[in-house]
Amino acid sequence: MCPICATYVIDGIYYDLVGKEAIVTGVSDSNQEALTIPSTVTYSGLEYEVTTLGEYCFERDYFSSISLPNSLRIIHSGAFYECYNLTSIVIPRNVISMTSNSSCFRSCNLLRTIYYTSKNAPKNWVATSETYVPDLQEYSQPRFTMNNYSVIEMISFAENEFAYTGQPVMTTWTNNVSGYSVSLSMPMLQSEVGSYEEVIPATFTNGEESFTADVVYRYTIKPATLTAKVGNASREYGEENPQFSISYTGFVNGENEDIIESVPSVSTTATQTSDVGEYPITIRDGQVQNYTLVYEPGILTITKAPLTAKVSNGTKFYGASNPTFTIDYQGLKNGETMPTWITAPTFQTEATKSSGTGQYEVTAINGNPKNYELTGIQNGVLTITPAPLTIKALNASRLYHEGNPEFRYNCSGFVNSENESVLTAKPTLSTTAELKSKVGSYEIAVTGAESVNYSISYESGELTILPRNLTAKVENYERTYGEENPEFEVKIEGFASGEDESVLTQKPTASTPATKNSDTGTYTIKVSGGSADNYDFTYTSGTLTINKAEQTISW
Repeated sequence: MCPICATYVIDGIYYDLVGKEAIVTGVSDSNQEALTIPSTVTYSGLEYEVTTLGEYCFERDYFSSISLPNSLRIIHSGAFYECYNLTSIVIPRNVISMTSNSSCFRSCNLLRTIYYTSKNAPKNWVATSETYVPDLQEYSQPRFTMNNYSVIEMISFAENEFAYTGQPVMTTWTNNVSGYSVSLSMPMLQSEVGSYEEVIPATFTNGEESFTADVVYRYTIKPATLTAKVGNASREYGEENPQFSISYTGFVNGENEDIIESVPSVSTTATQTSDVGEYPITIRDGQVQNYTLVYEPGILTITKAPLTAKVSNGTKFYGASNPTFTIDYQGLKNGETMPTWITAPTFQTEATKSSGTGQYEVTAINGNPKNYELTGIQNGVLTITPAPLTIKALNASRLYHEGNPEFRYNCSGFVNSENESVLTAKPTLSTTAELKSKVGSYEIAVTGAESVNYSISYESGELTILPRNLTAKVENYERTYGEENPEFEVKIEGFASGEDESVLTQKPTASTPATKNSDTGTYTIKVSGGSADNYDFTYTSGTLTINKAEQTISW
């Protein structure tokens, strides 16, 4: 025990013993060339782990070689201050901090080489002329530098990136530590895609000297390129899209579609009603481990659907304008009633407004539908039927027992400014009424007209036989006052030839208001009554004159 420092001296090295740890604070003989710090020390039967180098613990010592234990974790500021003979040192893999009040190697002017063995850089690490590190990524920024520092990776690996092959990757390496040979055992590297970090113990040997460092090897296995190509397809207009197929190129190591985790989705903008043309088939969103999917789209070709067509047969009356022609189709899709035309067909026929009855061919030419393959349009037939013509007998009348008049008619329905001159046979008008037919109405029938271009219908007329007029009259009469009225005689005039009063069903009568006792004067003799089947009556009145009676006066 050193009474001044209150430290413990064990085998010529000063320690502060705290708990179960030992802190190196100095050496009893600083003129040695080589110094080895043990991992543990024993004092009074107790074992202590050496974990720390205290501040300035080797200040101005003459060691040219100091071997540090793997138990060491902390090196304090100035621990090697002015160690003029120190040229190289190995930093054990468990050192986590080289405290930063000042560099622990301050004024070590001959220190050219430092070997760091931990894969993680200690806090406040120091770089000198040849600073060997197990991993440049971790040892990128030293806290202190000296002697024109450089940082050298102990082992460099030839490759850090690989393409996925399905087999474990392999690489070569190079020892960069000058003066040392190295032995390391490369582990079996990965085969799956990903980024990996391997910590590889490497033992460096120079004669009797050796140390082990945890070399870090980082590498990436990149996905292989797998091309997913959707095959071209075709269908007719109006049909459902087909099932699209996908082919793959780029599998390695005997792999196939069985490893695909999510089959790419395939779609197109084309629908059942899309027009004829080409539409892209897109492919995306597949997933397969260890591969980068590259997509090659396809093309869906919509071809024209077959279509047959025929001009619809039509009819019209003679003299009418041609109807609007239409087409009957077989093969239309999507509920269409007619195709969409690039060029609509035009209709042709020899039939005109003045064409006679018969059948005429109707053609449709130059039709070019957008979505259909139409080789031609079958001809139709326009049938011109006779125009309706009505011939009507005109009504007529005559008196009983007269001859029938000349019957007349009129026509309605002529077209093209035509008239009855186009009738190839004139109509015949007739009636059952004869000379002696009774008073009444009789049909005037019309028949027999003919015309090539007209369908003739008839309307009968009416012959009315009117009664003849009979005149019933009475002569003028006279009588004397106080006498009875004479018997008045009614005379009838106007009978048809060969007829007389025998055809009367009731004879007319004559009457007067005058009686036997009526005063002298003039009185009307009125004729009335009478009836006959085929006659009506006109009456002519007479007069009755009552004269004064002769009177004898006797006195």
